[in-house]
Amino acid sequence: MRRLTPGDVGWAVGQLARRRARLVPYAPLYWRPAHDADAAHRRFLAHVLGKGGGIGFRTDDALMIAAPGRGGGWTVDDAVVADGGWADTGQQLYNALSQETAGSSIRFVCPAPEPERSQFAEEQGLQLQTSWWQLTADQIRPSPDDGEHPRIHGAAASLVRAPQIYDPGGPILFVTNITNARQALPSARAEAERLGSPVIVVDQRPADKELGSLLDDAGFYRHCDFFAGTII
Repeated sequence: MRRLTPGDVGWAVGQLARRRARLVPYAPLYWRPAHDADAAHRRFLAHVLGKGGGIGFRTDDALMIAAPGRGGGWTVDDAVVADGGWADTGQQLYNALSQETAGSSIRFVCPAPEPERSQFAEEQGLQLQTSWWQLTADQIRPSPDDGEHPRIHGAAASLVRAPQIYDPGGPILFVTNITNARQALPSARAEAERLGSPVIVVDQRPADKELGSLLDDAGFYRHCDFFAGTII
């Protein structure tokens, strides 16, 4: 176990690329790698572990990187631990991180295809903050007006660019603050088609169980959970 340095970036990119390849079948568009995914990821990690002020730790075959979060605290997204290894190797990595960041807030990103990772987050005392559900749009007809914004009844929405390592084929239609799901979900599908968005992502808070059921009925599926809490 040792701290990650900028000299480890190439190794880390390779480890994370192999992990990413395992996620792609679960969300073929959302997690589709860009043609220069490795180069983009290398630039990002070099910044995070350099001037970006991030912290990372590694073993021979595992790693965990905490990037400074918006508004303070830390975000753990880039992490690789072998199946069955979160209770041991994952805990060692997290303990190393906590020794330097105890008392700080943390956001821990857990893709749905990695249930051990979510279980690990819960065991650290982190709470589920929100879940993202996605749906691939039925038909794409890009709007001729690039300046248009989403107009969805019963919710707020925005067009969001995917991180540079991914290429879903267009902007993601991100839907939040749903007040009327029966209006918002069909409206989102129509807007995705109109605006040329290949993927719709809906933000669901854990207390909103009814929204989860409606999303499932509408063909959406949960692809990522976000846990949050304090590093202890």
